[in-house]
Amino acid sequence: MNYKLLIFFLLGILMVDSPTTLTAQDRFPLTVAEKSDWKSTSTSGQVVEFIDACAGQAEHVSQFAFGKTVEGRDMVAVSIASPAYELGKEDARAKILVIGNIHSGECAGKEALLMMIRELAADAQHRWLKNCVLIIAPNYNADANDRVGKNNRPGQLGPENGMGRRENAQDLDLNRDFAKLESPEARNLIKLIDQVNPHLFIDCHTTNGSKHQYALTYDVPHNPATAAPIRDFLRKKMMPEVTNRCLDKNGFHSFYYGNFNREHTSWTTYGYEPRYSTEYVGLRGRLAILSEAYSYISYQDRIKASIDFVTNCIDYVHENAAAVDSLLRTVDKELIRAATNSPERVEVSLSAKPIAFKEKFALKGYKNDQPHDYSCDFVGDYASTSATTLPFAYVIPKQHARVVERLRMHGVNIQSLKADTELEVEVNTFTEINRAKRTFQKHRMVQATSKRETKKLTARAGSYIVSTGQPLGRFVAYMLECDSDDGFIFWNFFDQHIGVDKDYPVWRIAKPIALNTAPVIAAEKINLTLEMIDGPNELDVETSTPQWKEDQLIGETWGRKMLMDPATLSFEGMLEPDFDKQALLELLKSNDFDEDVAKSIVDSKPKVSSDKSSFVFNDDGHCIYYVLKNKSIKVLGSPDSKVELVNPTEDQSRIA
Repeated sequence: MNYKLLIFFLLGILMVDSPTTLTAQDRFPLTVAEKSDWKSTSTSGQVVEFIDACAGQAEHVSQFAFGKTVEGRDMVAVSIASPAYELGKEDARAKILVIGNIHSGECAGKEALLMMIRELAADAQHRWLKNCVLIIAPNYNADANDRVGKNNRPGQLGPENGMGRRENAQDLDLNRDFAKLESPEARNLIKLIDQVNPHLFIDCHTTNGSKHQYALTYDVPHNPATAAPIRDFLRKKMMPEVTNRCLDKNGFHSFYYGNFNREHTSWTTYGYEPRYSTEYVGLRGRLAILSEAYSYISYQDRIKASIDFVTNCIDYVHENAAAVDSLLRTVDKELIRAATNSPERVEVSLSAKPIAFKEKFALKGYKNDQPHDYSCDFVGDYASTSATTLPFAYVIPKQHARVVERLRMHGVNIQSLKADTELEVEVNTFTEINRAKRTFQKHRMVQATSKRETKKLTARAGSYIVSTGQPLGRFVAYMLECDSDDGFIFWNFFDQHIGVDKDYPVWRIAKPIALNTAPVIAAEKINLTLEMIDGPNELDVETSTPQWKEDQLIGETWGRKMLMDPATLSFEGMLEPDFDKQALLELLKSNDFDEDVAKSIVDSKPKVSSDKSSFVFNDDGHCIYYVLKNKSIKVLGSPDSKVELVNPTEDQSRIA
């Protein structure tokens, strides 16, 4: 036998079969976006299959479910770490949590994170694994992800075969649920956040809004209640460096999230309340970043920009892991020390207003369809409009166990009194209660004002004690203070117990005091009623008969009437308006309205008379009364003389 030939033959087989000769794309799957030539996005089942395929070939990648959605789908995430990371355990490495698809129509982030999971799975020696743990949940809003429709997100460039919906199966916006926690998705994610306690949290979105040149915009916590060292670190150190890297390494411009006003003189950001993911995580004392790829660039480019941006953010934390860890530990320690010994030293903002930074910024937009830089006020900061100092602790009566259980869902440490205890407490008495006339996220929100005085009162045994001397102390105050603009009062948790001249049932213990307490493992169970959930408000429940147009349902999103597929509840197309938009546009232009202003008026949602013969448009201060029969318009208001609300009578003879 020719042994030399046999040896060469066997070596050849080994070389062909050896995985080291295969590329990552050979060993690991392509995403749905890649396989479809950037025309489709993955279903929830395809996300799980893709993650399974990656995790099955990489010991440093493990898949886990951190809860279930409304409709029972697994909420799937991956942990990427070497050695493996155990949820909830102390770990010296920098922990980074990234989510995608909180709004499932904005699917570029989901596809970007899947591609990142694949590349990390293919490289067991990746630089991040030296001192970082990555937790990635690419398909957070899984139920909405599978309600695929081509018109779920009008105006977005791709994917042309459709995308998911914005709201979850409860019809809730999950990026408005981080304070009140009414969805199982939010409760599961907050539990994961509490277990991981990430150094950095990133939430991947897609934005539309005004036309600009940025492939991606981003933002950081604005809330003045968030610890100043965290806001300063992000604005002054981390994000300027990430912005430069995006341009130098990846060739695209990025800037803080915002939109131009009509005159291109200002650029304005979004809200600051903890109902938003990044604002919530910031208030927990952690770094948080919003990523917003741009709707008007291609689907493929949005995915690439999201990968590049998230990569640069993680690179920065990887390179500065010790400094980041020191910063966050110091924030926690200083809050605990101050709240335990001198809580009056810590001021917590309870409401705020948007303000511009002092300097002007050159913002990259378009003029006559050509790139143009505008000198703008950047309205990207917030100034506190009301604030309070921290108390040492809050006292919550036993009958408000629902509030206590919600705090426990956030990870707040709670105690209970072992015996009746006389206390010197601060009590707020309501001086004004304002209830919203319109619903928001199925609530009619409450804004309250109050006055405070000190009293000696007896707290009954079993009353709950919530100390502010814990890492979530600022968040506790934001949720429990009655004047807060995004706390439990705001979201109707106390509606049965509030009113002008009534005392707020939650008391403040202002000064440090020794209390005889025991840890609360679970809040006392109580029977819920509809009034407890929504108080004197009427529940925002659709009671009218569903409307059909042939074999499609008529639904509404963002004030637009849409046709819906009754099987998937995806939006299939815009419901034709009750008037000729082009005819009205030409009529407005013939009456000396600027074309952009006229387009904005026509695209706004009008008030319609019962016989659909007349319409009132109220857009950005322009109030127009349009009569269909004779195609006439009457200008009822302009930006200089704003009309708040206009309604015609049924016979069109009078206007109120």
